[in-house]
Amino acid sequence: MSLTAACARIAPAWPLDQLIAVNPWWPLVDQPMPEVAARLAALGGVRCLMSIDHYRAQNISEAALVAAAEEHGVSVADVLASRDNPAPRHWQSLAAMHRQSDAFSWRDAIVDQVSRCCAMYWQEADDLYRHWLAHTRDEKGLALLMGCPQLRRLLKELPNDAAAMLELAQTSLGISEEDACSLGHGWLLEINGWASAAAYLHWQANLAGEERHCLEQLLAIRLAWEWLTLQLADEELLWSWQQQSIPMLIEAHRSHQRLPWVWQRAAELDYQRGLAQQLAQPAESKAPAKLQAVFCIDVRSEPMRRALEAQDAGIETRGFAGFFGLPLGYRPGDGKYQRPQLPGLLAPQIWVREAEPVKAGPIKLKRKTYWQRLMGGSPGTFGAVEATGLAYAARLVNRSFWPSAPQQPVNRLLRESQGEFVLEDGDGPLSVERQAELLAGVLTAMGLADPAPLVLLVGHGSSTCNNPHAAGLDCGACGGQSGELNVRVLAQLANDPEVREVLARSHGIFLSPQCRFIAALHDTTADNIHCFDEVGAEVEEWLSHAGQQARAERAPRLGETCSEALERRGWDWSQTRPEWGLADNAAFVIAPRARTRHLNLGGRVFLHDYDWQQDDEYRLLETLLTAPMLVTHWINMQYNASVTDPQRYGSGNKILHNLVDNLGVLEGQGGDLRIGLSRQAVHDGESWQHRPQRLSVVVAAPEEPLRALVNKHEVVRQLVDNHWLTLSRLDSDGRLFRLYRDEYREEAA
Repeated sequence: MSLTAACARIAPAWPLDQLIAVNPWWPLVDQPMPEVAARLAALGGVRCLMSIDHYRAQNISEAALVAAAEEHGVSVADVLASRDNPAPRHWQSLAAMHRQSDAFSWRDAIVDQVSRCCAMYWQEADDLYRHWLAHTRDEKGLALLMGCPQLRRLLKELPNDAAAMLELAQTSLGISEEDACSLGHGWLLEINGWASAAAYLHWQANLAGEERHCLEQLLAIRLAWEWLTLQLADEELLWSWQQQSIPMLIEAHRSHQRLPWVWQRAAELDYQRGLAQQLAQPAESKAPAKLQAVFCIDVRSEPMRRALEAQDAGIETRGFAGFFGLPLGYRPGDGKYQRPQLPGLLAPQIWVREAEPVKAGPIKLKRKTYWQRLMGGSPGTFGAVEATGLAYAARLVNRSFWPSAPQQPVNRLLRESQGEFVLEDGDGPLSVERQAELLAGVLTAMGLADPAPLVLLVGHGSSTCNNPHAAGLDCGACGGQSGELNVRVLAQLANDPEVREVLARSHGIFLSPQCRFIAALHDTTADNIHCFDEVGAEVEEWLSHAGQQARAERAPRLGETCSEALERRGWDWSQTRPEWGLADNAAFVIAPRARTRHLNLGGRVFLHDYDWQQDDEYRLLETLLTAPMLVTHWINMQYNASVTDPQRYGSGNKILHNLVDNLGVLEGQGGDLRIGLSRQAVHDGESWQHRPQRLSVVVAAPEEPLRALVNKHEVVRQLVDNHWLTLSRLDSDGRLFRLYRDEYREEAA
């Protein structure tokens, strides 16, 4: 394999304004996760597991430990006697091994220099190597900073072309074809943040049917520095570097991780058995619904759904993917700005705009966006504040002592638009027939062919300020945006008399004239629900009481004694933990709500309604396994990685963040671009608030169709059989049967 094959092993990281959770090892799911963990540890010292002491502190049951030990073929006595030992050494680049002095890290200086150049020239990332080379040759103080007088002369010897640089490095360093891909992966891991940002550009290009070369450019830059280091290294250092054996290092880490994997599996089994005990309880009987509320499957919806259902026996809630099945993008105010409102796995097929844009909307949006970029960009943050002087000081005082509800400029423009929306594709506005077809698909997937008199479509978003990672608290299924647009568009379609007429005539779905669909938004920071139309005093009271109950449940975990304080956390621009987001997520249940309505799942479970008896040819189940399950897996793995290895897959301390345009953050003034969740998003200052464990997926469906669908889709089979998640079937008696390598095995409750 070639050096550039390593580029395919880097997962994308979305920009700040579309921040969605991603499995940082997504390109490697074709391999068993324990093997990936050993390889990553060998190549870059990556940690995919917690310490044994961490697992021991969880008081895992002996039964779970015995079962996990049996799965891994080890003695439970060895597991109980295991202790944390230092990890074996990992592969090091030549730059990491090159030492000029104890007080100076040559590799860290290289990462800093590459990071600065990437920030300056990212707009031309496909020609990044040429820009880096011209900049570095012209950087007069670099040789002095690096303590290398001959650096300027050596830079002149570098090729002017990225491909030629890669070829020169491979020849000079004596890299074999067998090791090339692994070594290339190791070099990219040293600048993993920028590599992930480049992988995002590749991802988007792939969705558009285009091709990008940003990762190859970045790899060429990193190898240029490796070649420069080679010219400075003595023969002994070069010999030591070449003696590193990737297979031997992988084997050493595989052996080191053997028992920690047993502890990890035991922790997962312990949780799964508790979940199995809950699901084994008899399902509740269903009362006639006078209000139906459809929520996103987000784990933060689970406590709110419980609280709302507790208000009246006639309230029924359902879980559905947060983009509500609408493949939308948003183009506000007739401007050029656009953003996706659907999962990152997909590209928008329909674009939405206001029929009557808010007056001066594009101008206001442009001005707001310009100001935010000026204040948020790393070069201008401090200078902009100094330049505005007392005028900005007044704003600081106002926001400190009289805070108000924060709102992102595009979301504010959307909220101010009270009229109808126009839906368009490449051929222009959608016909009524196409709108009816779109609505029919969504209602069928929701199981709402015969809805209640009042249906709330509840999207969700967060309300935080002074938070570069705010989009990470919004709806991941909406591309890191508020779900407001999606629910408002769906309510518009469902209430349109012309669409309803075609819906009944062409699709056999009749909506009663008395049936109303109301768009609503669940603010996950304040735990309240805002409706975009009148719903009546009784429903408003239900929503108010449900919010109070949900806040009372969530407040103690945030250290609050008063539930009303949760709203103020979102307004407080000094607050580093406005909410816990999806921390501690653990499972995804695909089943009728009757199977979980009576259960307190602790805000740890994604819930998607599904009735296999209403699923023609299991098409909906196929969609759930290939879309929502992948999204929940991405969320789960990003939270896991941000805890197991916060240095590489977390963004560090919020207090030290400096923005790099919209790309991401630096922790402090230099270093690699930081990706993933901040420490404050998963740690309360004393302990971790997310317990890393692979997602447990539970599906209420017949065994043969489930098995067939897993085998039909390669990526689903890889996730199941390569230990990236656990897939279990829930039978009618409440028993769980794990599907693994095409066979079912009953899981003891």
